[in-house]
Amino acid sequence: MAKPYKGKKQKGRASKNKAEEVEKLKAELKRKLLLLLSSPMTPEFFKDEFKDYVNDIEEGQWEILNKKKIM
Repeated sequence: MAKPYKGKKQKGRASKNKAEEVEKLKAELKRKLLLLLSSPMTPEFFKDEFKDYVNDIEEGQWEILNKKKIM
């Protein structure tokens, strides 16, 4: 019995789109954290935490953020 034709597979396209989506999410998260840092309504305790998160984003330490349940 012959196998049905499934068409030509695309290579690399999905991973490129996924990488672009991840970069957009990183930028959005950083923007929101910086917005919270600049808000006068944010308590000082949270400002310290948010500064740590922004530093982690800039250094590319996503595993740490995943453990902190931010992402």
